[in-house]
Amino acid sequence: MNKGNLYKIEMYRFIHSFFMFICMVAIFFATIFFAVDNSEALLGDGTQMGAINSTMKVVNLMIVFLVSVVAANYVGREFKQKTINHEVMAGYSLWRICCTKAITCGLCVSIMLQLCIYIFFASVSGALQMYSFIHILFMFFILCHICTCTVLYVMLCRNGALGGCLAFVRFTLLEVLVLFTAELFVTSDVYNRCKELSVMSQWSAVTNTDILIPPEYMISIISGAVVEYIVLLVIIQLSSKKFDF
Repeated sequence: MNKGNLYKIEMYRFIHSFFMFICMVAIFFATIFFAVDNSEALLGDGTQMGAINSTMKVVNLMIVFLVSVVAANYVGREFKQKTINHEVMAGYSLWRICCTKAITCGLCVSIMLQLCIYIFFASVSGALQMYSFIHILFMFFILCHICTCTVLYVMLCRNGALGGCLAFVRFTLLEVLVLFTAELFVTSDVYNRCKELSVMSQWSAVTNTDILIPPEYMISIISGAVVEYIVLLVIIQLSSKKFDF
């Protein structure tokens, strides 16, 4: 089968779902500007730059929520409407379908969110100068990790609502629980390693303009995403042998 046709199908669906992403962008800007206006609640230093810095440190939670909703709606409806069956019956392997959806939906949403963040920086005088190219680049890597893996969680659950909730819990509550447990029961070296692999900690590191991104965080951002991506694809492929779409 020509895998290029599968990408064309997904891009067609993505473009014709544009209204949903317009809503996502509108909600993103409404929330982020609200956060800036309430920077004192975010422990900002009272200045405009402090508001930007403090807002970016907590915007990760909002992004995870938005991506979970988008993936649950965009990918989940294919299971609800059974349209994904057409791709399976056309002879496409499950891992190829998953990769295609993760790349088209996950990557496109990542790009849109990164553009939103860049426009937000550009709208505030001096904000762009706070963030170097390397900070913005690794922001994008983290966004790709969140978006592509969220799509795969929906594919794994074969249900939009369940997959979206699982992704949200994985990138928020589960990481908090793991770090809390690690801090209590393991050595500081193991705890620091767990912290480097936490998406929330990674986001805090790349949005901290006061320091350069530590090399260990750069490695963890890329390796952690690749490992989770491979593990999810393997689990999806194994589970597909036991369950039909």
